[in-house]
Amino acid sequence: MASLLRVNGDLKPFSLVSRAVRDFCKPTLFRRVKVNARWLACHPGDRIPQTVWPHVTLLRLHRPYSEHFFPPGYEEPVSHVSKLLRDTLCLMPRLHTVLFTNVGFKGVPWKILDAVLSTSTLLSFKANESLDHVESIPDDIRFTIPPLRHFVQLNNNHYRLQPRASLVEQQLSASVVEQASTSLESVALSSEAAPSLEQFRRPWPNLRELTLQGERRRSPTPISPPIVSLFTGMPRLHVLVLEFALPPGSGRECIWPANIDAHFPWPELRTLSVAYPHPDDQIYSHLPVTLRSLTLRCYPRHYVHQLWPNLGSTSEALRWQSPILASSELLKLLRSARSPHVTDLDIEYQQDDQEMALLEFLPLAYPNLTQLTLHRYRAPDSADIDVAELARLITPLDRLRVLRLHLDFSYAPHPFTVMMDYGREKLSNLIQKTDLHAGVLARMLAPSLKVVCFLRQMMAANTWTPYRILIGPDGERTARGDLTVAKECNIRLSEPSGPAPASSIWSE
Repeated sequence: MASLLRVNGDLKPFSLVSRAVRDFCKPTLFRRVKVNARWLACHPGDRIPQTVWPHVTLLRLHRPYSEHFFPPGYEEPVSHVSKLLRDTLCLMPRLHTVLFTNVGFKGVPWKILDAVLSTSTLLSFKANESLDHVESIPDDIRFTIPPLRHFVQLNNNHYRLQPRASLVEQQLSASVVEQASTSLESVALSSEAAPSLEQFRRPWPNLRELTLQGERRRSPTPISPPIVSLFTGMPRLHVLVLEFALPPGSGRECIWPANIDAHFPWPELRTLSVAYPHPDDQIYSHLPVTLRSLTLRCYPRHYVHQLWPNLGSTSEALRWQSPILASSELLKLLRSARSPHVTDLDIEYQQDDQEMALLEFLPLAYPNLTQLTLHRYRAPDSADIDVAELARLITPLDRLRVLRLHLDFSYAPHPFTVMMDYGREKLSNLIQKTDLHAGVLARMLAPSLKVVCFLRQMMAANTWTPYRILIGPDGERTARGDLTVAKECNIRLSEPSGPAPASSIWSE
């Protein structure tokens, strides 16, 4: 009952009825707690009562360390915070999850991380921002990792400049891989902070999900074994995400090169996402019948790379490449990757003379699709795609419910100009035309279709605009812009943002 009241927002008023009722509500009321740097700096008004501690299962440390909240001249604030955490967390017997949020520019000192990870009951650790930026750490530092089930160490700032990772991040992820691989069920790591891929060659008997995302790191050895040989100890893997940005001098790489004698190591795989897939990769001709979701993309999305000339110091520092697949290359890959049970397909390509053949092939190879995402880019000096022809080619997808399209229309405004007068005019024209395109798709595609989305770029934001498919009294199908249909169809409208534009864009 307490859980139901919490969902409806009525738990707190109900808990004030009496002491007995409050005691009844405590395990639900205080199972998730958020604390900030003021509490960790022992500001009396921000302390959590000790009576709450036994009920906490999830602790969110919001900006867990900030020197600003300590009095001037306070000695050893890091040691103070780490000791406070050690003394407090051991008094939370139900605690199983710790999240770091808004950690600040300087990150989280390694001593504080060590204090959190020494909690014996901890099962899940998550940090979506960078950690300690110290230039060196003591040689004898070895994080003691409990038998974690879930570990996330990603960086929400995809475009962070140098250093791309810190020594603390690398030491932490290496310790997790070494000490907890047999207990972990899900791992998500920024590739820059992850240990070398060679260190993943160990048993992972319980691993279900693995995400490696970020800039591809150079191998420490001249000839590195391919992933199909390194990730063989993950027999129960369900989700594999390999999304690497390509620094200068790198290109597409095969997960399973043609000259490697191997077997497919993940027989239960359900979701596969690969950035810059290689058309000759053997992995795609060995996909299991369990596969339901396949994503073949650029990282970041190619539309971010299209803005590279306007990103100033960001693009100059990162210098990432985007060797996007041509439609002929993607067609070659998909012909080897026939997986008729896939229900969710996300592809990104640049048009060439095989584009119509590619689109015609999709319903033949993937007849069970319920969601299709197309990121299609025009070749230089090429015309826009005919939306009616696109609809005709994919009409046989009679189970399709969600269609998401980014078609790189020539009349779309530059994302960094939409706040200017001429940019607003072009944006208005784009909206009118996508309204018409949505109507065409609604009339021509299968009756199963529930929503069509078009990507809209405004400044650094990339957002899907959803259109609900309506059926009139006469049976005619139309499309109407409707944000609520996104929730009904479980569509995330916001895509990762791109870097902020260079100031020079405003003077162009």
